[in-house]
Amino acid sequence: MSVDPTPAYRPIAYVIEWDSDPLVPGLEVRCSQVELCWQSATNRSFQLLYSSALTTNQWLLLTTNWVSGDGARHCETDSIPVGSPGNFYRLISTSDPPP
Repeated sequence: MSVDPTPAYRPIAYVIEWDSDPLVPGLEVRCSQVELCWQSATNRSFQLLYSSALTTNQWLLLTTNWVSGDGARHCETDSIPVGSPGNFYRLISTSDPPP
């Protein structure tokens, strides 16, 4: 995960784990839409990438355009079909985005 090293912008992540207990019914987690938000910084540009596996270093664009930071909170959504594997996300930030 690429994050701004400024202490004011700490990453937030969630992990769900559970053990299998034969007496407890299985828990099924279904998320069809993920909202990814971050606090943008002025004079910075941001782009959101995703990958369905971390075994390779192949990241795809979630958004095709760079987002110009204006100091406001910015959100993007990703729709994931039920039954599909989940995605991993990477937010990149630069002061000089490619043209």
